[in-house]
Amino acid sequence: MKETDAVVTIPTVEGLFGDKLTASAPKTLGLKLPEGRDMEFLKQVIDLGTLFDLVSSVDEIKKAFEKAVYQENAFRGTKFTSENVIDDILDVAWKYSQWLVKGADNSFEEINLINRGLGRIGNHLVGSVDAASLKAMFGKIAYILRLIKDGEKGTIIKNADISLLENTRFNDKHAILERLKGINSEAYFYWALGVGEKEQ
Repeated sequence: MKETDAVVTIPTVEGLFGDKLTASAPKTLGLKLPEGRDMEFLKQVIDLGTLFDLVSSVDEIKKAFEKAVYQENAFRGTKFTSENVIDDILDVAWKYSQWLVKGADNSFEEINLINRGLGRIGNHLVGSVDAASLKAMFGKIAYILRLIKDGEKGTIIKNADISLLENTRFNDKHAILERLKGINSEAYFYWALGVGEKEQ
């Protein structure tokens, strides 16, 4: 084998996380759910849930995410902002996370498409992923997106400690996620960090 001086760039976990965030925005720069890409979309979300345990720098995730948004816009000839993409990800994550909660709107097309992908992807995974764990993954994604938007550079909270949520409440359409508390505490915890507001 001939030696070479070629330099190979290996992406960091934060770089991968930023790229996969962009792929998880189905109506802007990500994988389009109605185009039969539900299983690919789910793969990105599941990867983000796994990478969450490994990432440490919000700043590096933000840089990778903004770079991916720029590159995808250039490739597609679109002009979506980072905020547009974040809102897109949060919208699909919320729609799925409120599914089957008392008082939920279960009519969103995205719910059925994600569940179809969940049914198809099972044979391709080492471990099992169900709706409850998927909601927790969406919560973790929402939390990271909030850190990106707020420009936070501190430690990413990796352990769900409900005591940290004292005086935290959900507002507006997110209020329904309060009902996750008794049925999916991990999803509730990260969604509270992601979209909850501290009472004054």
